[in-house]
Amino acid sequence: MPTTVVEQIATELETRLGNITNVTEVVRATVKGGYKVQNRQVVLAFSDLERVPELSQPGNPPATAWVQRFNVHCHIVQSETATESADELISTMAADAIIAMATSSDAQPWQTFGGLAIDAQFEAQENLESENFDGVNVPIAITFRTDEDNPYTARG
Repeated sequence: MPTTVVEQIATELETRLGNITNVTEVVRATVKGGYKVQNRQVVLAFSDLERVPELSQPGNPPATAWVQRFNVHCHIVQSETATESADELISTMAADAIIAMATSSDAQPWQTFGGLAIDAQFEAQENLESENFDGVNVPIAITFRTDEDNPYTARG
């Protein structure tokens, strides 16, 4: 079964995040959560897909540009006896996530995600607070193009 371009990008992002050495797991968010919060966990979630008309291109078929924001939630669950600063752990985990996402496994620039995207930009980090964990969201906006009539076909 074919895979959409945005899903191929998400899979590459998940693979890159899986290369962080001090992470217990990388999970994809589901409609009902689909995971149990753990210490040093990364949760990858989609935001709304937005169209970018000014980056679309004419052709037969035309290429439609999109930007997909991925939210990369980094969770820290400390025990009550922990002596490490939660802020230090969170900032280290966020930095490791940025490095992992910006590291390509091929010769192409990291922000092209193996030729699937035309650009990627990190956005402002957002603190995550819950009674169960501390954490940070490290959002990344990835811009890509597909055939106007076929979201399975990447266009440069």
